[in-house]
Amino acid sequence: MRILIGYCLFFLLLALMSCQTKEDTPPISPVPVIAFKGLTKHTSLPFGPQNNLVNDSVNLVIDYQDGDGDLGYTSEEVDNLVNQYGAGGVDDRRIYNYYLELEKKVNGVFRPVLYPTPGITFWGIFPRVELANAAYNYPNSPYPFRIRTFPPHRGEITYRFRIEAPIDQSPGYAQVGDTLRAHVQIADRALNVSNTIQTPEFIYAK
Repeated sequence: MRILIGYCLFFLLLALMSCQTKEDTPPISPVPVIAFKGLTKHTSLPFGPQNNLVNDSVNLVIDYQDGDGDLGYTSEEVDNLVNQYGAGGVDDRRIYNYYLELEKKVNGVFRPVLYPTPGITFWGIFPRVELANAAYNYPNSPYPFRIRTFPPHRGEITYRFRIEAPIDQSPGYAQVGDTLRAHVQIADRALNVSNTIQTPEFIYAK
């Protein structure tokens, strides 16, 4: 009898699942949602007596989903935004759509890391998601993106950024052996801003 009841419950569950339609699936929010997926890096150490720069090239991968898929700009749209708002500040959210803040641990407390070149931040602009499955050195962004999309309106974005500093860099910047982490948000074309994700800690130039 128990076996018979078990079979009946099993087939009832199958029947209920088969009755579900696409309308039963909750819609994906038009506000982008992101999640950390992975981080890799490559360190280039100084070479030659005139070169004291330590360079970490970091690939940060996030998963995203967005209900209406309105993510990214074309190069023409970037030009229009610059014409409309001017060059904007280095943190102008009307132009940039990928917001990365880097921190380093100082006496157990994380502090912001300055970009080594004045007037530049770790922010960037990623291209339209329908231009997917390719890498870009995108206009007005010094860093390349790789975007892979998966229906419906889901995918992953790989952002490559560079941490570069002299060995004798001042304390406000990244120094060799520092423990770092990043916080990331993205925005869609309607300026809806995603949740913030935090990467695991990683060691600079190690």
